[in-house]
Amino acid sequence: GQPQPPATFHAPAPLAAKGDVKAGPLLTHVFDLFNNSGGSVTITKLEAGCGCLQPTLAAQMLPPGIQTKLTVEVNTLAQPDGMHRWQVTVCYKLETPGAPAVNGELLLNLTANLSRDVSVSPPQVAFSTATEASQVLTVADKRAKPLTVTKAASSSPHLVVEVKPAAGQPRTQSVTLKLLAAAPAGGFTS
Repeated sequence: GQPQPPATFHAPAPLAAKGDVKAGPLLTHVFDLFNNSGGSVTITKLEAGCGCLQPTLAAQMLPPGIQTKLTVEVNTLAQPDGMHRWQVTVCYKLETPGAPAVNGELLLNLTANLSRDVSVSPPQVAFSTATEASQVLTVADKRAKPLTVTKAASSSPHLVVEVKPAAGQPRTQSVTLKLLAAAPAGGFTS
């Protein structure tokens, strides 16, 4: 016969291995949480292991025999390429009639290998100088039909943007940001 589910509050699949994922869009996974205990479960806290995680709970109070869903969204945009493991800790209190309340934790993990078709490095540039300065951004595109940066503009008259032709395989292209010496003193971020 079928193995009986554990008589506790648990997640049948506490590890979600997503494999290769393109960085950029939100990565979403829904974990099922089951209360198979003889008591009622109150979920007291959700702890995300990273600021890029957004866990959302469908229900906080689970009577015996009830299940709920925990949706985890990962903002992959801010994460570097490579293998990642994100963890959410579900803190709960189990109250069974005639027994002392029990506090527990359920660990849920999501893994993915992030890769980008298009990357810009460095992702952020800051100038803080009184003299002329320049920074080079590199745009790389690994796709079969790579994009080409045709034009780049600056919202500041003191910042000049030059786009160089794309070359190579995978395709890379450099964009140079030049801060003119006539710029007013202060910091610029682009």
